[in-house]
Amino acid sequence: MHPPTIGVLASLSARRPFRLLIEGSRRCAVVALLAMGCAMLGACSSRPGPPVPAEGAFGSAGISIDSSGREHVVIASVVSPGHSLELDSTWEAYRGRHVFVTIRRPDARFSYPPVPVDLRVLTQVSSGESITVFARTASRDEKNPEDQYRRAAFFVREAAAGGGGSGGPGR
Repeated sequence: MHPPTIGVLASLSARRPFRLLIEGSRRCAVVALLAMGCAMLGACSSRPGPPVPAEGAFGSAGISIDSSGREHVVIASVVSPGHSLELDSTWEAYRGRHVFVTIRRPDARFSYPPVPVDLRVLTQVSSGESITVFARTASRDEKNPEDQYRRAAFFVREAAAGGGGSGGPGR
């Protein structure tokens, strides 16, 4: 047998590093796909951030907070019984919680007497915590209201005194 020629040796050694390079890139591609899948799965299951409120105070209805029970209750004073009050979300905030509510206007197909009504919604936030309420208005059937949340009321828990204090609209 004759020893292999230099050209055959060069082609054999040239194939092997390229083959290792292909196998290495396949492994990297599989790892990258798995990492992207995990990242996408985590992104899909996460909750979007809290709404960004607009500047200024909420002025459409009188919003107050009842903290006499175990949990805060948001009260909206409206001009007719056709309105409704919805708790949209509650978020952890610096030194308390932010609560977002929507006041739905009455159905225009019906007539309602002009009688003041207090609407109430339980926040599921302990009365011992500070709370800031942000409110917006929307029509009865509006799925994604365009009106932005505005600061409507707040309650500050005064830890040193052991009692609480409340603030009015936009304060």
